[in-house]
Amino acid sequence: MTRFGNSLVAFLMVSAACSFVAVFPASAENSYISGGFGVATYPDADLAVPGVGTAELSSDAGFMFGLALGMKNDSFRLEGEVAYRTNDGDRISGPGGSVSITGDVTTTSLLANGYIDIGSSGSVIPFIGAGLGFANVAIDSPGLADDSDTVFAYQFIAGVGFSINPRLMLDLSYKYLGTSTPSFSDVVGDEFELDYSSHAVQLGIRYAF
Repeated sequence: MTRFGNSLVAFLMVSAACSFVAVFPASAENSYISGGFGVATYPDADLAVPGVGTAELSSDAGFMFGLALGMKNDSFRLEGEVAYRTNDGDRISGPGGSVSITGDVTTTSLLANGYIDIGSSGSVIPFIGAGLGFANVAIDSPGLADDSDTVFAYQFIAGVGFSINPRLMLDLSYKYLGTSTPSFSDVVGDEFELDYSSHAVQLGIRYAF
């Protein structure tokens, strides 16, 4: 997929998130909006070329940010989240040695997350959660590939919220994002697969309406 195609898919995903916001009952009791920024790592991933073999892609630590709109009912929360993650490529290693690469791997995800707050009172509230949705995984590396694929995505979350006032919470959370295996075309048109997962630590703000 071209860079224009990548941008179009990301735009459509963000538009879907905005549509969720538009139809969400803004006057609903216990609804909230949240946003956060954090550090994201992309663990060493298998890069498989059908009929050729498998190599390993290593990446540097990167960053992520996300926005969500949700609703709380006692200790349960449900939200729609759009998030962006990016990591710079470092090197590809295989049986014949390794080579340094430039460029990055990015994801734009749209997920429905459910949370359980462990204790609904007090100033410190731990929580756990999980999410399902899809993610557009894109690789842009000169000499390797400039392509993307939209795949099924899932997420596991654990964290703690700190109450600042009755409406405002400060959240510190760990998020694991996994996807089904995306497929890409390299610069000469050959197909390859690249595993994707992400570990992130995010600091966020949650505001209750």
